[in-house]
Amino acid sequence: MFCVFQLGGTFACPVAGFLVDGFGRRRTILWLMPAFLGGWILIALAQNMEMIYAGRFITGTDYITSTMALTEIQQEEINSPVAHSLLHTSNDIYWQDSLAEP
Repeated sequence: MFCVFQLGGTFACPVAGFLVDGFGRRRTILWLMPAFLGGWILIALAQNMEMIYAGRFITGTDYITSTMALTEIQQEEINSPVAHSLLHTSNDIYWQDSLAEP
């Protein structure tokens, strides 16, 4: 089930940059929140596994876009070049560590 969440994020990452460029970080996050909430409502009211998968895909799309992609953009803009590699590496390590948990 976690793979569906990541699959949604895989489709969202290329789009996130265009959304931020076109609308800005704040508007992008605000527009993603209703869909994120809708995904969780879909999961909570699911009658079958397909509804749970659809909800996970929607929440994965919004979560990955609003946290991973936008966080990377924020780190690039406000931090010094020396800190970029440390922050990107630690972010990737934390993300991979969360995938390794049973």
